[in-house]
Amino acid sequence: MMSSAACAYNVNTTTGQYLPSQPYYGTVGYKSLPVPISGGSDNINAVLIGTTSDGIVVACRGTLPPTDDLPSVLDWLQDVFFSTPKSVSGLPGKVHDGFYMAVNAVWDRLFNEVAKQLDAAGPATPIYVTGHSKGGGMASILAMLLNNEADVLGLQTPPQVFTFASPKPGDTDFARAYDANITQQSYENYLDLVPFLPPSESIIRIFADIPLIGDLFKNAEDWDYTPVGTRYYIQRNGKIVPVNSPLDDFRTGEIIFKFVENDLKAVLDAHCHLCKSIGCAGGYMRGTCQDAVCQK
Repeated sequence: MMSSAACAYNVNTTTGQYLPSQPYYGTVGYKSLPVPISGGSDNINAVLIGTTSDGIVVACRGTLPPTDDLPSVLDWLQDVFFSTPKSVSGLPGKVHDGFYMAVNAVWDRLFNEVAKQLDAAGPATPIYVTGHSKGGGMASILAMLLNNEADVLGLQTPPQVFTFASPKPGDTDFARAYDANITQQSYENYLDLVPFLPPSESIIRIFADIPLIGDLFKNAEDWDYTPVGTRYYIQRNGKIVPVNSPLDDFRTGEIIFKFVENDLKAVLDAHCHLCKSIGCAGGYMRGTCQDAVCQK
């Protein structure tokens, strides 16, 4: 799933075409070239749909991180992850308007392609939905919408969701209904700020006094965003452990320390979805793929 999420980044924003990238493409094991679907202004929203021996994989493309200076980081956070939750027809509670609009921009063609591949593979074929960063927020909303159409699609089981560096897709009411219907595993890396966004009231209080970024966090008061699924934390050494409240407190402390030190590069590198390289810590690949994709 991590490699599928990485593959989705290769849906070209200009042409909408998909160009396979290694080592990620070869790891997924697509039976044929997956189908890219993009939409919205400048094709900014995209998904990649392909059939593997395990099932049909719908991978949502995330957003590329900004440069590592504070104004750029603040603009990126504001534009992508800070959005007032809104009620949407067909979904419980309230959801992140930006993530929903991203899904809506590709929904009709996505639905038709999933139905086509499901018809070819058979109704018992499982559907997996994945995504990194913004793609993770999209994945949760998309999975809920697909589950709403289970009878039309002939799905025998709800979609299974795997997200990486995912922000929160909706409020408490959405999260409660989502977790009652969908199984999701969410992976969050050491020093990655994005899984804490949009911020809860407790996170807002923690970041409130940080210059500049604190004002941005205060704008999210009373939004009631809540994480979904079962959350796992990738430690600095690559070991994966379940998330709990004390661990979240410790993690936010580490991230704040990096902001105080003005070490924004470490925070941005932690969010990267690729193998370890210049400008990428490679934590998500290292933790979830255990060197099966990336060379040691």
